[in-house]
Amino acid sequence: MKRDLLLFTGWMLTGALAMGALGAVFALPVFLLLGALAGGMLALMAGRRDTRRGLPGLLAAAALPLALLTWGNRHGPGEYCAHGACQDGLANPWPFGIAAAVLLALAVALLLRLRRR
Repeated sequence: MKRDLLLFTGWMLTGALAMGALGAVFALPVFLLLGALAGGMLALMAGRRDTRRGLPGLLAAAALPLALLTWGNRHGPGEYCAHGACQDGLANPWPFGIAAAVLLALAVALLLRLRRR
């Protein structure tokens, strides 16, 4: 159980680093650093036989950007003003939050199913 959770977390971090590298396309040094870290972690994990059991962590990593979108639009939809500054064009956070929750639930369910095999 503990090893499966460590593998799940490792794959989730690998996916998060890869998504961070994609998000940092315009900041070249950060892109190179995150890409190197993600590639290194992936190379280390791919060499192990039992690494498949933690692969649902990549699915959980896909939920992270959606959760960030949910947080960033938490006052949406529409315009939000606070402390004299206004933000216009906030999206409805519910679709992003639901998608993040579904992806995370699927990742956990898949992890539990793979553990039973």
